[in-house]
Amino acid sequence: MSAITVAPSPPPLRVGASVALTATPLAERCTTAQLTASWSSSAPTIVSVGASGLATALVPGRSTVRATVLGVFGEVEVVVEAPVAVVEVTPAATTVMQGGTVQLTATTRDALGAALAGRIVTWSSSTPSAASVSADGVVTALTPDSTVAIVASSEGRTGQATIRVVPPPRLQLSATSLAFSATLSLPAPQARSIAITNGGGGLLQHIAVGPVRYGPGANGWLQSTLSSTSATPSATLVLQPVLSGVVPGTYNAEVPVSANADASPQDVVVTLVVRAADVASVVVSPSPLLLSVGAKQQMTATVRDAAGAILGGRAVQWSSTNPAVAAIDASNGLLTATSVGVTSALATVDGVSGGGFVYTGNASPLDGNWRGQAGTGRTVALTVALGRITSLTIGVGTPPGAPCPLTYVASPLTLVSGNSFSFSTSGGTANTAVGGTFLSNTSAQGTYATIAFKDYVCPPNLLVSGSVTGGNWTAARQ
Repeated sequence: MSAITVAPSPPPLRVGASVALTATPLAERCTTAQLTASWSSSAPTIVSVGASGLATALVPGRSTVRATVLGVFGEVEVVVEAPVAVVEVTPAATTVMQGGTVQLTATTRDALGAALAGRIVTWSSSTPSAASVSADGVVTALTPDSTVAIVASSEGRTGQATIRVVPPPRLQLSATSLAFSATLSLPAPQARSIAITNGGGGLLQHIAVGPVRYGPGANGWLQSTLSSTSATPSATLVLQPVLSGVVPGTYNAEVPVSANADASPQDVVVTLVVRAADVASVVVSPSPLLLSVGAKQQMTATVRDAAGAILGGRAVQWSSTNPAVAAIDASNGLLTATSVGVTSALATVDGVSGGGFVYTGNASPLDGNWRGQAGTGRTVALTVALGRITSLTIGVGTPPGAPCPLTYVASPLTLVSGNSFSFSTSGGTANTAVGGTFLSNTSAQGTYATIAFKDYVCPPNLLVSGSVTGGNWTAARQ
């Protein structure tokens, strides 16, 4: 007998598993049928072997099993693997959108935590209709708003992962329409904001705002600003009207909003109503006005808003408070004095009125020419009647061919005699002439000095002349 063959060479055994080994003697020119092998284990605490060659795995480790016949032996190595103590599934918990998938991984470990390779793992789902799992651990999310346990099993041990199924993201806007109201010449209306949130599950990303689509009328009157391209937890769309280039009217626009989500894209409909600026004041000119009976005057109206800006293109309606004194064309403001008296020319725009005072009368000369005499301290005086307007022009000079030196002082009006010094004037004094329009109030009446001549030496070298409308002049030598 030359050798003994031990078979089979077993794969790794689990603890408690057994394998039947056989010993086959090899001999030349002799029979071995009646030979019996004796069996032994190099590590009997790891692998035990019976008289018939049955090897049993006891604890993890390695042992050499030997069969001996007539002093000749054969051997085979038996490996005992550790049993699975823990099945570890990763990720242990995750969220998957409906229709999405996730790959789970199961790791088997022994009691000491060492990873065990080559172990068979089976997968199962607690609710297959909500989330299914394939043989290799791929989970498919099926029913939103579900929580499913995915279980991995190996050698009687289990581990699991918790899968939460959520709906896909959904584009949600806090408003889909906005209305703005604006008034020309006033600041543009304040910007308005729309919150963009996720009305579903997962992450709402790739938010975008497309070009504004304008309706009939002006373009470019709306600015849009997006705060973020993802809603974490929300993004903000800011819309700001711009009033440049618009006229009174109603304008419409659509702002498209999109994202990688359900209910996308959506349009925000924006309406802008632009009104003409409100009239705050109407100023009529000229005012006050002295007008001879029969004379005409074109009245004008300046229209302004609350900020003082002039408003053009407004229709003006004219009227007279006393048409018997002065009539006015209702459409163009041409005023005609018809009799002596007082009236107001009214201009009305959008319900707001302004007026100009009009005084009419018959022109009369200064009561004769006044020629001064040689000397000093001469004064030309103006007498103002109660509540009247008068217009004065005084010229000083010499007759032709008789030049003479003349000195005088031009000064503002001062009260010579009367009740009080209280009236308004659009005139003043000058070196060669004084003139203006004077309106006395209820207490302003009396005589007012206009020019005091200090020295004139070649009589008759001083000529004072003038005219009055709606009043009387007295030339006084003092």
